[in-house]
Amino acid sequence: MTTTVGASWGGGAQVQAPADRGTTTVLSLKRPYLLFLGEETLALKAKTAYGLRDWAAESCRGQWRMPGGTIDLGLPEMTPETAVAAGARSLVIGVTPPQGRIPPGWREALLRSVRAGLDIVSGLHTSLQDVEGLAAAAAASGAQLVDVRRPPANLPR
Repeated sequence: MTTTVGASWGGGAQVQAPADRGTTTVLSLKRPYLLFLGEETLALKAKTAYGLRDWAAESCRGQWRMPGGTIDLGLPEMTPETAVAAGARSLVIGVTPPQGRIPPGWREALLRSVRAGLDIVSGLHTSLQDVEGLAAAAAASGAQLVDVRRPPANLPR
């Protein structure tokens, strides 16, 4: 039995599941995306955003920068609300802040995103579940919080 682990847009890595498990697990990221750039000023810290723009351009609706952010992917500037109106379904955190931790200053932006109905996708070290009030806001709006560093509970071991 082969289990696919990875984003639905990119195929994913193949891992061999134990013979006693008959499940297939796919980490599904709802497309299209709004790429979140925070207040980042260094292109080197925006590798995820650039990678999605370059390799999954058809899935990127726009970019969202906070005040002070100077990274420009050449995508339309959008807020969560305008991105949802344009068909976006997920906000992807496309930058790496210091120590891979979600800065406290992002809390309101993330809350705004789930309240608008966007799932949030993060590969940072801080779990989205650890952002105060975010899990409750996501549950209320029907949005999902996807921490790609934390494997799904049903992933074969």
